[in-house]
Amino acid sequence: MKLLYVWIEEFRNIKQQGFIVDNEYKVSVEIPDGDSFGFYDSRGSRVLGASSGLWRKIFYRKFSYEKNDSYSDHLGNSPIQSITALAGENASGKSSIIECIYQRADQFNYQNKEGRYFLLVFLDTDHHSIVVRARDIWLQGFEDKKKDKRSNHGYEEYVFPLSEADPILSLQAENATKLISIYQDHREETLYEYRTMGMLAVPINVERKNFRNSFVGIFDFLCEFPQFGAEGNQIVFYLRDKKSRETAVYFKKAGLTPDEYKNYFLRKLSQLLFGTLRSYLYHEEPQFTMAGTRIKRPEEEILHQEDIACAEVLSFCTFDYPSSDSTSLVKIIWGSTPEAAISAAIAFFRKSTYVYSGKGLYDQYLNCVEQLFSSLYELDAQYFTALYKVSLPIRSEFRNVIESFGNCVMYGDEGAHWADSIISDFEWFSAGQQQMSLMFSGLYQRLKHEYGTEKNEDLILMLDEPETHMHPEAGRHFIEALDCALMHFQSAGLFRHCQIILATHSPFLIQSLSDYTANIALTESYQGRITICDFQNLQHLHLPGWPNYSFNLVMYYVFHVPTTELHDELYGYLQVARNCPYEDDLDKWFLNNTPIELTKSWIPVIRGKERDPMAVTLQRYIRNFIHHPENTKNQKYTPAELKRSIEEMLSCLAY
Repeated sequence: MKLLYVWIEEFRNIKQQGFIVDNEYKVSVEIPDGDSFGFYDSRGSRVLGASSGLWRKIFYRKFSYEKNDSYSDHLGNSPIQSITALAGENASGKSSIIECIYQRADQFNYQNKEGRYFLLVFLDTDHHSIVVRARDIWLQGFEDKKKDKRSNHGYEEYVFPLSEADPILSLQAENATKLISIYQDHREETLYEYRTMGMLAVPINVERKNFRNSFVGIFDFLCEFPQFGAEGNQIVFYLRDKKSRETAVYFKKAGLTPDEYKNYFLRKLSQLLFGTLRSYLYHEEPQFTMAGTRIKRPEEEILHQEDIACAEVLSFCTFDYPSSDSTSLVKIIWGSTPEAAISAAIAFFRKSTYVYSGKGLYDQYLNCVEQLFSSLYELDAQYFTALYKVSLPIRSEFRNVIESFGNCVMYGDEGAHWADSIISDFEWFSAGQQQMSLMFSGLYQRLKHEYGTEKNEDLILMLDEPETHMHPEAGRHFIEALDCALMHFQSAGLFRHCQIILATHSPFLIQSLSDYTANIALTESYQGRITICDFQNLQHLHLPGWPNYSFNLVMYYVFHVPTTELHDELYGYLQVARNCPYEDDLDKWFLNNTPIELTKSWIPVIRGKERDPMAVTLQRYIRNFIHHPENTKNQKYTPAELKRSIEEMLSCLAY
């Protein structure tokens, strides 16, 4: 199903606001003439004179729709059917709008305690009908078309056949559309998946999906789609010793061979991982009674003896390691890699006395440690490129090593931070590239896992300020990169069509929408209330005859910021469009064809000499001031004059 329209009756500080997602059909939601709401008990009987705290509140609304004869379909080669941008300043309600749609509803509580009242209007192309799914909003006059699914799904559904020949189906396809939301919220514990309005909703919290717990998925994604950052890049693992005063986490050392780098890495990794386990098992922080005496464990003597034995077992990796700022007079000659000693250490920890809960997790972690060392033994020494560092190209042949590191880190983090000394990174990723990789790989992994075997699924993708951490230029190309990624996902059979709803305050991102079927909804906060207004004049975002949106017009119309760059762009455009190559020519055109008059006096300075003042239009005055900063004989224009000059030039454009 394709989403057409969203209406939010009430959620937080949003009341009676709606916006267009796809305008193939024009949708209207209005307040009826009679009662606009009522209260109901758990059996669906209306309760008169009730208060909102005890009963289920239902809003009544008039609903209508009609075919949009001027509708143009989405680009044929793009998997993106439509893009809706919620644009506005910070704290203007963009994130709340997205949360209202994707958050899990308490569908089994008839009172709607979270206070979310909204409806979604779909076009069901498979069954040739309009489908409305509403949460506690009843559409008046359509009782024969209503199916109340609240008892098991928490919403009401209305089906409107688009012709008399189309019957009202008794059951719509429940899984025809999937909803995925990518957002950032460090405060929220993210659920894996749930249902909202009958759709499977999959949240991807980028804030919690950090690089440490995602590098395996990112690696897999980049192996399949190297154009998104794999080419020329590599994933690195290095070791961090918190007890060391070493400033460089990894470094090269003259005279050391790759085989020696590998040997040092294996021993240092052993020292850090096994040393952490030794401290965890045998060096517990002492506990004291109220009287100040230390509490002894029953196993204390056994643990003490095991600690002494453990020190002996780990002697192969406890020595002074090379540092970046020192030169050793003695070079250690390794006879071989310490495989036997590492195996003995793992065997020792398997048999050690374990006095805590969670022995199963501990045993699984040891399995992961053993697997990690096994994969490193087989890895060619050329990939140990410095002391305490492994560098791997992003190729599928290295997946076993990457997965071994990932499992060790995952189980170590679930334990008592047993593997904190292992640090992963992509060597040449910027923050923006990493952000994009987290989003794209997270989307790919969830699509592949959830929908890899399903066919003909539609997807609604919601993005909350995806430009965060990106360079502005990266934001300009984000939609293009997302389109490319979705095209690959679509060709892999992971979905049929995709609609995008995104919250943004990036003019660069808005500018990039000119190549897509797009809608822009402007959000504002005024006196604590959020308003949503569909931007109806998308053609005004580009100059007549220009195919792409103007960045400066986006800044002006969407973000209400008049800029000198827009003034310059408009002035130059009118010079070309009106065949007025010189400023005098354009002033004459203004005088003969518009209400614009010669209201300013400009003092020219030519070759350092001041000339007589000349009467000019406001547009020419500002243009001269911008282009001739060396001329200090004229007073700077005011912000109000800049805005007025822009408005007057905009009125001269012929769309």
